Amino acid sequence: MKGTQPILLALLLLMPIISPISLLGAHFSTFHTQEALLSSKPHEPLKIGGISSTVALSPEDTTQNIGSRIPVTNGNSPRNWTILMYMCADNNLDLAAINQIIELETEGSTQQVNVLVYVDFTSSTATPGTGAFTYNITQALLGTSIRSEPLNTTLPVEPNMGDPSTLVEFIRFGQNYSEAENYLLVLWDHGTGYLGVCNDETSGNDQLLPHEIAIALENETIDPIDVVAFDASFMGQLELAYEIQNGTDLIVFSENYIPQRGFPYSTILHSLNLIPNSNPLALCKEMVDRYILAYSQGGEYSTYYPSGISDLCLSVINTTNINNLVYWFNETVEWLLNPGVLTTNYSIISGARGSTQHFVIPHFIDLWDFSNQIAAQSINPVIRSLATNMSQSVRAAIAHEQSMQGIPGAVGLAMNFADYEAVPLTLLNVTRYSEFINEFHGIGETTINSVMQFEFVPLNGYLDGKNDSVYFRITVPIPTEYTIVLRPFENYDADFDLYLYDSNQNLLARSISLNSTEAIQYSLLPDQIYYIRVISYPRSDITYGLGSVHIDIVPGSPINPIIFVIMGCLIVVVLCFIILCFFFLFRYWKRRVLQRQIERIQEPTESDSGDLVVSATQTAFCTECGEIFPDKAKYCPRCGKTFEGTETSESKEG
Repeated sequence: MKGTQPILLALLLLMPIISPISLLGAHFSTFHTQEALLSSKPHEPLKIGGISSTVALSPEDTTQNIGSRIPVTNGNSPRNWTILMYMCADNNLDLAAINQIIELETEGSTQQVNVLVYVDFTSSTATPGTGAFTYNITQALLGTSIRSEPLNTTLPVEPNMGDPSTLVEFIRFGQNYSEAENYLLVLWDHGTGYLGVCNDETSGNDQLLPHEIAIALENETIDPIDVVAFDASFMGQLELAYEIQNGTDLIVFSENYIPQRGFPYSTILHSLNLIPNSNPLALCKEMVDRYILAYSQGGEYSTYYPSGISDLCLSVINTTNINNLVYWFNETVEWLLNPGVLTTNYSIISGARGSTQHFVIPHFIDLWDFSNQIAAQSINPVIRSLATNMSQSVRAAIAHEQSMQGIPGAVGLAMNFADYEAVPLTLLNVTRYSEFINEFHGIGETTINSVMQFEFVPLNGYLDGKNDSVYFRITVPIPTEYTIVLRPFENYDADFDLYLYDSNQNLLARSISLNSTEAIQYSLLPDQIYYIRVISYPRSDITYGLGSVHIDIVPGSPINPIIFVIMGCLIVVVLCFIILCFFFLFRYWKRRVLQRQIERIQEPTESDSGDLVVSATQTAFCTECGEIFPDKAKYCPRCGKTFEGTETSESKEG
C-alpha cells in the first residue's frame, strides 16, 4: 500500500491536466466523425439527424467555475477568442437586439473568451437610449434589461452602421481592447443577400454592401478576422463569399431567412467557454449545429414558434476553395454562352431552374442543387461534365452545413437567378454570369410565353409583427389580370394589409381585411413597374418577428376550390328544384285535362226536337297514363297497357 501512494499522488496532481485533454479529445473526435460523414457522402447534405452531441459541448454541463467569469480588459495576456458583435438595431430590430444582449449575459465573458458588442439603437422607450452603446458583456442572471455597463469609448455615439469606416473603427477598437488569438466578427441585422446588410434607417437607409465589407476586412490597420458570421437573412450567397474571401478564412451564413431570435448565443458561448481553445472551424460547426437544434422541435427556441419551423439552414464556407468554385462556375457559363448553345439547351436549364431549391426570395436558389439538376436532366456530355465539376466544387467549399426537412435541396450556398441591381460585385466582373442571366431571361420572354418570368425584388427588409411595412417591386411578362396573394411565412397572430401601386406610387388596389392572408386582382402590363406594400398590425404582444411573407403572383383570376364546390352544390339544388316544379306542374296539368275529358263525357245531349236524351255511355280510363277510351277496348291506345276488366263511368239524363 505504501508503494502505491506516490503513484496515487502523481495521478491526483495530473488530474487538472488530464481532464481538459480528455474533454478536448472528445470534442474534436466528434467533428472528425462529421467530416468523415461528409466525405463518405459527397452528394448528400447532412440533416437534423446528423447533429452530434458530446459531453464536452453539452449545455447541461455545469462543471465550469462561475466565479471566474470576469471580463479581461486590455493589458492582460491574449485570450483565446474575442467575439465582436456589430449590431445594427437602428430600425425595427431594437427590441430584438436588447433580448439578444440579455441572452449573451447569461454566459458572459471569461478569462479566455471575451464578448464586445457595438449596438446602434433607434429611438424607443424600451432601449437604453438613442444612439450607439459599446458593451463588454459580463455575466448576469436572465432578466428584462441589459446589466452590462456601457464602455466609455471614442466610437461614434450616432454612427452610420452602413459605412465601412464605422465597421473598421469598431474592429480596431475591439482588437486593441481585447487582444486575442482568434477573432469572430458577427454582423447582426436584416439581410438582403448581395444587396447588403446592416441597414441604418436614420442614416438614409445606408447599408454595408459586399464590396464595402471586403474593404473593411482587408483594412491594413486591423488584424485578420478568422470567422465572419452573418446573423442576418439571405446572406449565404456566392456573390458575397467571393467578395470577402480575402478578408477571412471562414464564413457562417444562411441561404434562407433567419428568425429574429437569431443565433442561440447562450449555448454557443457556453460551448466555447467550456473549450476556449477550440479552433475556428470547430467553433463554426458548433454554431451551425446549435442553431438548427435550437429551432427544432423541443429546442430552446421552439416555445417561441409553437407552429414549428422546418425551413432553416446554416453553413460554413471555407474561403480558400472559393476560387476553384468560381472557375468551374464560369466555365459552365462560358460554354452556355457559345452561339446557339443556350437556345438549344434552354429547356434543360429552365427545367433545372424550376426543380431547384429556392427560398423565401424566390430567385435566390441553391447552387449545388442547381448544378445537380442540370447534370441529371441533360443528355449532353459536355454540360453534364461541367455541372458535375461545379457541384463538386460547391461541396469542397462548404466545410459544414445543416438544413431542416422543409428545404431538402439547401446545401449551403445560394446564388441570384434574376437581373442584378446596380451593386458593385466582383463576381460579375470576373465572370459572364450577368450576360448569361440577361440572355436566359430574354429567350424565356420571347419564345416561351407559358413560363412566368417575374422580377420580384424586396426593397427594404422584412416585417417584425409591429406596425411595420415592407415594399416589393415587380414586373410581369404578359398583359393579363393577375391575382396577388399574401400570406405570412410564420403563423403569428397578426393582421396584414396589401397595397398595389403604379410606378408613380399611385394606389391601384388594396386588400385590408382583418385576416393574415390578403389578395388583390388587377390587370398588369409588362412594360410597367409596380410596387407592392405590405403592412403588419399585431393582434397580440409579439416579442419576435414574422420573419417574412409569401407573395404569390398568379396570372388570371383563380377561384378557391372550395368556392367551386359550394357553387356546384348550389347549382345542383337549383336544378333539382326546377325539375320538381316542372314535374308537379305537369301532374297538375294532366289531372286537369283528364277532369275536362270526363266532364265532357258526362254532359247530357239534346235531341233534334230539343228534348234531353238519356244516354248511357260506358268509358274506361288507363290508370297508367290517364287515357280515356271505350271500355270494350282490351288495351290502352296510348301506352299499350292491356286490361282484363275496365272501370266504367255512366252518364244519365236527370
